[in-house]
Amino acid sequence: MNTVSEKHSFENAIKKGASSTSRRGFTLVELLVVISIITILAGLLLPALDKALESARRTTCLNNLKQTGLAIMTYAEDNSDWAMGAYRGDAHLLYYSGSGPVYLGTLLKSENVSEPPDIFYCPSSQFSPSWRKNSWKNSGTQEYLWHHNSATFCSYTTNPNACAYTLGTGPDAYLTTRARITKLPAKLALVSDWHGIISTNTKYGDCPRNHGDEYFNYLRVDGAALGQGNDAITIAIETSGLNTGRRMELFGE
Repeated sequence: MNTVSEKHSFENAIKKGASSTSRRGFTLVELLVVISIITILAGLLLPALDKALESARRTTCLNNLKQTGLAIMTYAEDNSDWAMGAYRGDAHLLYYSGSGPVYLGTLLKSENVSEPPDIFYCPSSQFSPSWRKNSWKNSGTQEYLWHHNSATFCSYTTNPNACAYTLGTGPDAYLTTRARITKLPAKLALVSDWHGIISTNTKYGDCPRNHGDEYFNYLRVDGAALGQGNDAITIAIETSGLNTGRRMELFGE
């Protein structure tokens, strides 16, 4: 009897020990190890995720440019082969305050691009992410500014040589170089998400490189939308000292 009783007592002790072990939580050391592993994995995965997201944004940007190209061609058919109407001021303006629509804004005014003109806003834009979100101008959205005849901006810069005329009151810088789209070189950059100059404002800039320091997208006269990742070319363009139209002649070379 004693032997049987001792056996049962031994088995019960083992079960209690096992039950106690199974209910035991993580120790501090074990938790720290798990946290460290998660941190390491996150450090490895997040850059890859960011890269994948930026790749998707670049694709959307290229699609924006392709659609803009189609709108330009439609506008040109109705306007004696001119790609756009007026130009004046910074080439990423849609509306020049006090004067009227300029550059891509003339496509919006003519309704070749409908509101909201989302195709004018690059998803990686550093200064005006979308049509209805607040821009860096605290006075209102780009939509508000457009409808109140105020300076309105988009994410893309335009080659002034594709514009029919100027709204400026002084000398016309592109008087002798402007041309109808049928006369412009097929590979000439027409619209881009980069102005071709070093940004003077690191947060907003003068149409900064939306996709980082070594990449930009652009639309050619022939309708092709391309990405440029050759930093030697971008450095040469930045330091050329040329005007916007001449700088955009260097895109893709």
